[in-house]
Amino acid sequence: MESRVLVVLGGSCLDAERMNRWAESATHLIAVDAGFHHLESVGKLPLVVAGDFDSADLGRVPESVTLLSLPDQNYTDFEKVLRWCFDEGFESIHVACAEGDLPDHQLQNLFSAAASPVDVWFVFRRGMGRIVRTEHGGFSVPATVGGRVSLIPLGECESASLTGVQWPVERQSLAPLGASSISNKAVEARVSVGLESGTAFLFWETNEIVWE
Repeated sequence: MESRVLVVLGGSCLDAERMNRWAESATHLIAVDAGFHHLESVGKLPLVVAGDFDSADLGRVPESVTLLSLPDQNYTDFEKVLRWCFDEGFESIHVACAEGDLPDHQLQNLFSAAASPVDVWFVFRRGMGRIVRTEHGGFSVPATVGGRVSLIPLGECESASLTGVQWPVERQSLAPLGASSISNKAVEARVSVGLESGTAFLFWETNEIVWE
């Protein structure tokens, strides 16, 4: 069985049922600082708690859990954990609890994920996301028919495609200060996406647990 790595950040938590389902389906649970308390709230313990420990109550962390101190303040805890995951050989990770009321953190999380060589998926309260790169080739994901789908360029993107939606994107150029596909709508049970060059962020509404 391939590793299913769920990294839990300290942002707004998923609802308890969704958090528990994702934690149950993972083979490796990694908490980033206060993300430990999100797992604790559904009765789960991570293998590792990592970060600079400025928001986790370490007195609540059992001795069986590894503490990984990452004090370098030149990088966010998420950036440091992304680097650690890569060094540990995790080629793909899912990241939960990356949302919140601080837009600077949310934007930085997206760009940190885009800069990492790790294949990064996000688990949101209302759906999922993935950093889309050319090396992924074309791929499809299960979506909720009638649900929101967005393809947002994080850099200059060429020959972008998005199908299975109400307003398809067909070999189009996308750019952060130009065209994108925001608040599109799924019309099929699977949505397909691809890029010839560039990096983008795909968001889609779904209640399913999708690991690949």
